[in-house]
Amino acid sequence: MPDDSSIHRIRLAGPWEVVTGAVTKRVKMPAGWQEILGTYSGSVIFKRSFNSPTGLKNQQLFIVLPITHCRGFVWLNNVLVGDFNDEKTGSQNESLFENKFEITRLIQQHNQLKIELTCQPQLHSECGLCSPVILEIVE
Repeated sequence: MPDDSSIHRIRLAGPWEVVTGAVTKRVKMPAGWQEILGTYSGSVIFKRSFNSPTGLKNQQLFIVLPITHCRGFVWLNNVLVGDFNDEKTGSQNESLFENKFEITRLIQQHNQLKIELTCQPQLHSECGLCSPVILEIVE
C-alpha cells in the first residue's frame, strides 16, 4: 500500500452536467441530490470532462467517489469501469471515499467521466455526490 507522499489527488469539482431524462443542466459540484434535484427519485447521469494530468509515466490512476447512498455505474470515455451500491452504507466509522476504480489504461488526453446514480432521497437525505469526486495518481 502506497504511503500518502506517493499519492496525488485532483478534485473534479466545478461545473458538471446533470442529465435527467431529456433535461440537461450545468451545476457546480460537489452538491447534494436534494440541492440539485429536489425530491426527484430515480436515475440521473452526472458528466464531467477533464484533461489528462501532464507528466504521467508509470503511475496508476483511479477515480474515487464519496459514499453516495445510491446505486451507480461509472464510465470513462464510454467504457464501463465499475458499479457500486451504497444504499446500505453510511455508518459514522466508514471511510469518506468508498468507491475506487482504476482507470490507468483508459485515460486519454481529453476524457469524459460519466456517473449514473439511482437515488431515493426520501430514504437518504444525503444521497448524491455531496463530497468531491477525486482523480487519484499513485506512484
